Amino acid sequence: MGCSTKALWSFGYPRTTDNIDSTLLKLLPRSPDNLDFSLKGKPSLKGKPSFDRHRAWGSINYDFYRTRFSLVQETEMYDVSNRYTEKTFKCLVVGHPFIVAGNFGVLQLLRKDGFETFSPYIDETYDQIHNKYKRAQAVVSETQRLCNLTDFQWKTLREKISPILEHNHNHVNSMRERKQSLIKDITNKYK
Repeated sequence: MGCSTKALWSFGYPRTTDNIDSTLLKLLPRSPDNLDFSLKGKPSLKGKPSFDRHRAWGSINYDFYRTRFSLVQETEMYDVSNRYTEKTFKCLVVGHPFIVAGNFGVLQLLRKDGFETFSPYIDETYDQIHNKYKRAQAVVSETQRLCNLTDFQWKTLREKISPILEHNHNHVNSMRERKQSLIKDITNKYK
């Protein structure tokens, strides 16, 4: 079974005029035109998908819990990593496994910020490949491997990475609490 029946394509397929780095997209098969999410955790072809930017944050639980993992296409794929975006952060918030097609060292940056990543359960060697084309090929290779796991293999992998997912979710909540506390302290100081 191909990956399109086991994963959610959240970005559609960009037009050639879209302003994104299409390195990874050139290596992936075209996304299905229609998706139906009636199967438990496995979308099948049917119906017309729609994307509502205003719904993007509000529906993250619904969309992510119907899929095994996310292939996150970050904003860019450069040689240096100084940020990650809401695309990756959404996975951290809801506790969803992910592979990041992004800048060199983005997983290292996440770890520096207190998050945990999925090695050795997911091959993350792509994160240390400087050449963006080779990095994209490594991302595609690991994505295909994960898509080809049986239900039993995926269940076993999911059990192994559960503590990582829980840590990341808790870390996001801790960050939120620290931010709220800081804002409260600053507000009280200048009253």
